[in-house]
Amino acid sequence: MGKPVNAPMAGKILEIFVKVGDRVKKNDVIVMMETMKMNVRMFAPEDGIVNTVNVSPMENVKVNTTLITLA
Repeated sequence: MGKPVNAPMAGKILEIFVKVGDRVKKNDVIVMMETMKMNVRMFAPEDGIVNTVNVSPMENVKVNTTLITLA
């Protein structure tokens, strides 16, 4: 299943910087989203491998939507 990385607030996904199978290190930028007219970078909470990408660019998400999961 993996460790979920959830949206901290509602907004629109602008860009996804990772794909399934990518290795990430803690604090790597994984997603850029727009919320309240500000661009917000989402960071990897820990080292891992991207297990799933659950969103697409320009998709609107709600609070706690799982953006990606890390294995």
